[in-house]
Amino acid sequence: MGFDWIKRVRFIKRTTTAIAYMHHDCIPAIVHRDISSNNILLDSEYEARVSDFGTARILKPDSSNWTSLAGTYGYVAPELAYTMKVTEKGDIYSFGVVIFEVLMGGHPSELITLISQILLQSSSANVTQSSGKDGQAKKRRGRKKGRKNKDQYSDKEDEGPITDEVDTYLDCRYVSGSESSWRVLNFPIQFRNPSVERLPFHLKGEQYIYYNGKKDLKVAMKKVDPNATKFLCWFEANTKYPKARDLTYVDFPKDFIWCKKKKEWWERQRGSKIGGVYYVSPACGERYYLRILLNIVKGPQSYGDILTFNG
Repeated sequence: MGFDWIKRVRFIKRTTTAIAYMHHDCIPAIVHRDISSNNILLDSEYEARVSDFGTARILKPDSSNWTSLAGTYGYVAPELAYTMKVTEKGDIYSFGVVIFEVLMGGHPSELITLISQILLQSSSANVTQSSGKDGQAKKRRGRKKGRKNKDQYSDKEDEGPITDEVDTYLDCRYVSGSESSWRVLNFPIQFRNPSVERLPFHLKGEQYIYYNGKKDLKVAMKKVDPNATKFLCWFEANTKYPKARDLTYVDFPKDFIWCKKKKEWWERQRGSKIGGVYYVSPACGERYYLRILLNIVKGPQSYGDILTFNG
């Protein structure tokens, strides 16, 4: 029984589920750090099983998570070589390499080597053809100028083609692990409609305040309204508009538009947007639970209203 395309796609989906479980469902999150084809096993029914957690690390929210480099050569994310910081992104990069390996039947480095050889041969042929034409022109000019320059032109004709191996290597297109997974699962690419309204949120008293660092802090604080965040203005809109009290934070941009200049939510006259609440790791505690409540609580007018659901 061969490893056909249906089994390959199922292998990718099962492995994706396992990695998503480690990164998002485990509290705190677990980073494998050595996702490779050697560490993903198949049972008798070709079901994928992530194994070998010897190099795995638990991400601690109160720690810098710095560590020494670990993993299999050819699967380790390049940025880990100089940052030495453990994040979930390292597993995603390694999984992208595994996806290529499953689809191609070999490591991506083999494809890069093959493409480099083809490009080198193509560039060599172009340079040789160009140098041949230049050589013939030089011969004709050399005959007119006399025998004196004949040896000079013939020496230049003996020079081999010049190729830039660095440019040839960089011309190969790089596809990240996330993009490769997106294409394998046939998700739509580069759709611009509908547009997305990014929806930030924060705990009480933990909003960001932006000001010009060159100005005096006291003067800047007088000009900045700490309550004019998109999230806090959502409370005010729920108080002002009865229609808004039937909407969750995610559904709010469908019927309301954010005026960045006035720092207010206005009723939408035309068009529509979908809301996208910022992602928060389960390891963040109260912020993560606040995000869950924002998906179900409708029309809160304060932080206290968010904590009450069907009460």
